[in-house]
Amino acid sequence: MLHAALDRRADDILGAEHIGAHAFKRIVLRDRHVFQRSRVNHDIHAAPGIDTRVIAITEDPLPNLSDVVELPDGEIGELLIGGAVVSPEYKNRPAANAASKVQGEGRIWHRTGDLVRRDEQGRLWFCGRKAHRLQTPAGMVPAVPVEGVFNGMPGVRWTALVGVGPSGDERPVLLVEMEQGPEAFTDTVRNKLLARAANTRWDGVVQHAIAHPGFPVDARHNSKIKREELKRWAEQAVANKPALIGAAAG
Repeated sequence: MLHAALDRRADDILGAEHIGAHAFKRIVLRDRHVFQRSRVNHDIHAAPGIDTRVIAITEDPLPNLSDVVELPDGEIGELLIGGAVVSPEYKNRPAANAASKVQGEGRIWHRTGDLVRRDEQGRLWFCGRKAHRLQTPAGMVPAVPVEGVFNGMPGVRWTALVGVGPSGDERPVLLVEMEQGPEAFTDTVRNKLLARAANTRWDGVVQHAIAHPGFPVDARHNSKIKREELKRWAEQAVANKPALIGAAAG
């Protein structure tokens, strides 16, 4: 009964750009008092009484609001929220407080760790977790919007974008879980899949794709992909067979 009620409520609260239903439910349950979702589009609006800012991505502490760099519409940054739902601190966790709490305008703001962009209509579009962004020689690549380009292809269960290599020199690799198993991921399928990025913002970002037998997910629910495990898996797969990303798919 509880899960059924939550599923019904999910449609009214929160959405995310190009995000699967599993991940959608995860965000709904976590942030159900903070965001509201359009019934038509996968966009996010702040609930009444919640202030939002899209700020420059950094790992540095931002103790004061004056330390924050707010980004213009269209740019991807970290979501900062303020309002009555924001807790003032994590109990006995000074490092977590330094990393996520910001003081300003007479209240505490919270750095969510979520990447978003705000469009010209004021809507927020979810772009993944800050911790899961790729740091490539060409710059930062957010996982979720890129995956969304590929997730709609028939026969593909879902995809996960990971970086092979050290931060700053990561090579984007798309891991693909096929509905009929990894054997269904033929060269033809790979090329058709990668071609979906043509004429999008992410054209040319992903040039390598590898079939995965089944993504590891959080045991508590089937929505949270264990991306750190997938990154290690991809790096090991490439180490064992460098030809997997030795050349771009044509």
